Amino acid sequence: MQKLMYQSENAMTTYSRLVDRSNPQSYKMISTSVTLVNDVKEQNLETPLPERKKKNDKLRKKQSPVSTMNIHLEEMKISLDDENEDCHRPYSDFVQKPAQSSFSAENHHICHCKSYEELEILNKDTSPEKPPLRPKPNCFLQRSNTEPLPLKAGQGEEAMLNFAEEFFFKGDIKTAFALFDSLLKELEKKYGRCHRQVLHCVHKMGEACLISGQMLKAVSYFEEAIYISAHLFGPLHLDTANSMEKVAIAKLHLKDVEGSHDAYCRALQIKRNCLGLYHEEVAHIQTQLACIYFHQGELLSSQASFEEALDIYRDLSLQDSSWFLKAAEALCSLGSLKLAGKQYSKAIKYFREASMTQKRFFGIYHPSLIFTLDNLGYCHAKRKDFNLASEVCLILTW
Repeated sequence: MQKLMYQSENAMTTYSRLVDRSNPQSYKMISTSVTLVNDVKEQNLETPLPERKKKNDKLRKKQSPVSTMNIHLEEMKISLDDENEDCHRPYSDFVQKPAQSSFSAENHHICHCKSYEELEILNKDTSPEKPPLRPKPNCFLQRSNTEPLPLKAGQGEEAMLNFAEEFFFKGDIKTAFALFDSLLKELEKKYGRCHRQVLHCVHKMGEACLISGQMLKAVSYFEEAIYISAHLFGPLHLDTANSMEKVAIAKLHLKDVEGSHDAYCRALQIKRNCLGLYHEEVAHIQTQLACIYFHQGELLSSQASFEEALDIYRDLSLQDSSWFLKAAEALCSLGSLKLAGKQYSKAIKYFREASMTQKRFFGIYHPSLIFTLDNLGYCHAKRKDFNLASEVCLILTW
């Protein structure tokens, strides 16, 4: 019966929204139907079933909207009485709570919706039958009964190193350096000076000083890392070469060109032995050495280093086409060398090959291609080839 009343109310509410209130006849019809529903609520259904069916048959003959609504309601009641089943009102979060709810469930719902001050007010108004409302306590993590797994040797230090490196990669160099410094003291107490994790920590502290511009401190840390690496792994190890390369960068910033050149040469020798002749790191060191030779005015040495780097990049480009861009950079550097030596024909050859590679990868509006074409046009102008120079200028003005 509750389900019947609930469906009737919803039907009347929905129907009343659709009725045009400007039409007196339709408005009168829906108001009469609502009155009928209210009358049905008050009835206790004391009339026997056969008499109600006869009454419905008489009302059906009139065929009016109000009587039709009444017939439908009566038939629904009869069907419910015949089935004799428990009918529950459909549950909805926006209509009502569940029909059977204990005090604990009600308290749980109220405590999550009310603040502490509102709960105190509700406790004053509660009857003695109901227990007072208590806010739900905060949940805390409980220690498990099982024993924790023991950490292996070095796992804690590795975790701290990774934690410090996260700050380093995020750019928070000051915090990273402080973490590395505190960790270094603990590692030296535990393992001594010559240990793999101590080496890693010292190298990272040198990189932090290098990024922050403290070149003298960076050189001291990297030289200490070279000593530890040579003691642990020998003088021909990649860790030793990496620290030597960082020393060369720091000394180059300190205008110590000779010291930088010596460190690069030692790192190059180690990496050739460990990685082979055709490796990207070998090509990178050759490029750095070529730049040092160029600024020192040693053009032949610079050309030799650039050509060796170009051969490595061309070999790498057979496996990965992205290395063609590095090859184009080496070609531009060789073209600049020939341009400085006033060998314009050879410079045009290098610049033209570099421009073709850059145009294929970047398009015609990339700054690298524009600089290359500008040098190419300048070389044509120096050779008095003004027609070719004007063609290059037309490409630049597109």
